[in-house]
Amino acid sequence: MPMAAADIEAAIVGALPGASVEITDLAGDGDHYAAVRLVAAWAAFSMRSNSPRSRPEEASA
Repeated sequence: MPMAAADIEAAIVGALPGASVEITDLAGDGDHYAAVRLVAAWAAFSMRSNSPRSRPEEASA
């Protein structure tokens, strides 16, 4: 059963208060979406800096 874009956005904002959310209907069918979330509180973090692959000294441990 498809989920409405507004419901997806509400779920993300509910879990991440203050998030800015962009929902894109990928196929135009109301059933396949992409969601981008921006959270100001996370601005100082990078997925790359938190990845074990970016820290070779820890990747082999």
